[in-house]
Amino acid sequence: MFKVVCNTDQEFDQAWLNLLDQDPVHPIDDFKNLERRSQSDRLVYIMTVDGTPAAAIQVALTRELPSSAILLWKNNIESEPFEYAIFYSVFRLSTAPAHARVGGDLIFAAANDIKKKIETIKRFVTLSPIPALSKNVEPTADRETVWEFVVTRKDPVAKFHTRNGASPLQVWPEADPTPNRQAESYGWMASYEYLLPSSVFESQESTEQTGLRDQAAVA
Repeated sequence: MFKVVCNTDQEFDQAWLNLLDQDPVHPIDDFKNLERRSQSDRLVYIMTVDGTPAAAIQVALTRELPSSAILLWKNNIESEPFEYAIFYSVFRLSTAPAHARVGGDLIFAAANDIKKKIETIKRFVTLSPIPALSKNVEPTADRETVWEFVVTRKDPVAKFHTRNGASPLQVWPEADPTPNRQAESYGWMASYEYLLPSSVFESQESTEQTGLRDQAAVA
């Protein structure tokens, strides 16, 4: 049995925020600190399995679609009305029980909660790494080449999101100048969009009964 809890919920254990230091996509630093990740335009969801934290998903609330991590981590706090929920990091926690699996149910549970709390949100989109890109294409690859790499699901993150119902939306050059992103994708990132059916936005209780169907992943 799993449960997904938001950092704005009374039952959220604020000590869980410290679990974000395990974020492999956007490691915590002086700029991407815990305070920024929990401000009014950010949400943190922790999935627990049998009461044990198993996975985390972090969300940015924006008025426009960010084309880079630079825009995602800008200093100024976005103001309402928000139109986009940007899933910018999904990852398994070290405390996860061995049988716990991370997949679409975590994303859908978070989307369900966001939709109930923020009616102005119209689109659910990721800002994702492309970790296998530099192993398969040259540094001079153009947008068409990178797009083809993503839509043909040659990247593990592309496989993760498309398997869970998302569609590739866009690829972004010079989207992340950090050493990790430069090494794995020459700074390219990708966005996938979840076109969620109305049936997804039923009560979280009914969603929880479905269990976790997908293998652990980082996206």
